[in-house]
Amino acid sequence: MLANRIFNRAKVRLKKAQKQLWSRPSGPCIESAQRWDLEEFLHHFEIENVRLAHAESGLQAAQDALIEHYAARVQTEWLGCPDLIFDLDLPVARMSQDEIHHHAEKFLRGDLFTNAQQPKHQPNGIPDWRFNPTTDMAWLRRLHRHQWWPLWGQAYAQTKDERYAQAFVDQLTDWIANCPPPARKDERHPQWRLMEVGQRMVVSWIPAFGLFYASPAFTTEAKMRMLRAIYDHARFLSLFQTNRNHLLRESNGLAYVATYFPEFQMAKQWQQVAFERLDQELGEQINQDGTHIEVSTGYQWLVTDEFEDTYDLLQTHGLSLPHEDLAGQLRKMYRVLVHLTRPDGSFPQLNDGFLHWSHEDLATAGSKFGWADLRYVGTQGKEGVAPEKKSIAFENAGLYIMRSEWSQDANYLLFDAGPFGGPHGHEDKLSIEVAAFGQPFLVDSGSFTYDPKNCFRTYFVDSRSHNTVLVDGKSQVRRWTPANLHPQLEEKSDAIWQSTDDFDYVAASYREGYGEYAMRKPAEAKVASDVVHTRRVLFVKPDYWVVIDELSGVEAHEYQLLFHTQPGVTLSTGSEQRTILTSTLGNARLALIPARPELLAREEKMGEEDPVQGWYSAGYNQKQPATTIIYRSPNTSSFLFATLLYPMRADEDAERIRFEPLDVTDRSARAYTITTARGTDTILFSDSAKSVRFGAFESTASVAGVRTGNDGNKLIEFELT
Repeated sequence: MLANRIFNRAKVRLKKAQKQLWSRPSGPCIESAQRWDLEEFLHHFEIENVRLAHAESGLQAAQDALIEHYAARVQTEWLGCPDLIFDLDLPVARMSQDEIHHHAEKFLRGDLFTNAQQPKHQPNGIPDWRFNPTTDMAWLRRLHRHQWWPLWGQAYAQTKDERYAQAFVDQLTDWIANCPPPARKDERHPQWRLMEVGQRMVVSWIPAFGLFYASPAFTTEAKMRMLRAIYDHARFLSLFQTNRNHLLRESNGLAYVATYFPEFQMAKQWQQVAFERLDQELGEQINQDGTHIEVSTGYQWLVTDEFEDTYDLLQTHGLSLPHEDLAGQLRKMYRVLVHLTRPDGSFPQLNDGFLHWSHEDLATAGSKFGWADLRYVGTQGKEGVAPEKKSIAFENAGLYIMRSEWSQDANYLLFDAGPFGGPHGHEDKLSIEVAAFGQPFLVDSGSFTYDPKNCFRTYFVDSRSHNTVLVDGKSQVRRWTPANLHPQLEEKSDAIWQSTDDFDYVAASYREGYGEYAMRKPAEAKVASDVVHTRRVLFVKPDYWVVIDELSGVEAHEYQLLFHTQPGVTLSTGSEQRTILTSTLGNARLALIPARPELLAREEKMGEEDPVQGWYSAGYNQKQPATTIIYRSPNTSSFLFATLLYPMRADEDAERIRFEPLDVTDRSARAYTITTARGTDTILFSDSAKSVRFGAFESTASVAGVRTGNDGNKLIEFELT
């Protein structure tokens, strides 16, 4: 028996050893240049003066020649402080010297992040690079991007205050000593996750190298350590890669090192690797209509910005990508952002869309590239020329925008019928946003955090925080389908879209099931897969929208129709279950009027935590209560919500607007009348191939409408066949 136990233990040890051997990472690995002696490191440069100094006078002379070489290099065409320091939300290009100095002083005191916890500091005042005061790894990754360094550099260039240079050198030296590169790729490593490696080069390290180079505090020893570390970064970026928007930041980091440090022997090879990756990703991440495959407003901006960084590098140094037309693709990508812009100049937060750029950045790009429509939207009509189209479809991304005009008072609706979009996707299919008279009324609630341990991460991703429908309180569950986490180029949309001078119309369906939402599919997850949600939106220009939500199921369900408001918008309840939203300035309203109020229960939720409902997030780690309006159906297998969204000035009487169902001659059709002070509109929605009579009119169209004035004369008539 003892022999058997010994034998069994030996088998267990053998299996464990085999498992460890099989799971051991293979492939390339790096050794840090910090471990090399001076002679070995100098051999990785191709600089004639350094070679001659070494041959004639030895290693110290060669090092002196290298330091002198860069002293001349950083004085011309070096990368300066970024116009926008994204992590710190600082538009440096638009900041005064006093503002720059104010923030530089804050950073000296260790106050690095807005709306977030500050780092723990060591006794010497340097951040503890490994300590995370939160459960959110994104916080720690931000710390390792060092994006305050170039702002210190900008302040130093203006003042020659050595405190900024000394703080930079102290942090640089400590970080290099305490954060060596791993031998292999490890995306769980906060210091050396590949995206941070790439960002450090473009946004902070290369600018800081030039901005502080002349400072006495930036000693030869510190410069040599930094050059070795930059070499480590480039080697790491050249050997390893990830995908999607991360890969763009990684590739730009490698491209910028290779281009600004061409003296490294590997620089040409690094540059080739970087440009080939960027060229390939431009073709694989950007749809034909200019939308990014992740279908996020924030990442549309990020990816456009990254490719513009690539463009700037290529233009400055007379280079180009191997195959793709980068300028042409940038034009299409910016066109998407132009049309997504709300009338007040803000942007919807589609998917993880909280990464904020400003409409003023459109104006900057318009001036840079000579694009008059970007200039117009970016300056809110003060300069440039209005875009040719008001309403537009980006069918690859399933985004449909209905706009009455290009002014701040325009009526605007965004309809999202697109794919999930990958890890940054939200359960928002068929969701809408509505703005009118300069006020966003119905909005995407935002994202708040990436921390999967935070219950608000789940809330802001699932359907509870979007303007769509829940089934028995359950959310859409597209994240649970593995293929949805790997977005690809899209060639077409399954939505129906038509836009004319008189109306816009879009219709699409969701049929992928509803469940108790979690960021990962529970083992015992139950999915209600019998329900199909079809949403139709008709914009009768320029006045109002009719939204038809048809829920078709097999089992009996309660359906909840959600509308989320922006903070500051006030609510009142009118007759017949109508909701009146009033703008923050009190100058405009949006009426939500159901056609069959007698069938509905209505409630409002605001700032609730158990369960979570009624919140809005304007940015990362920011959230505040906001009202959610919920219309509930009776328990039934199938149900139809018909809602009129009617924008009006504050002095208009919402009670005078009537939205009522109308009898039709075919059960597969729906018709309604909308009565206002101007007259009566009669609207038909039909799935029948036959002629349908609705009121005094008849049509074979899928959608038809007739407007009659108070005198009975026809003013508008339209049909979608």
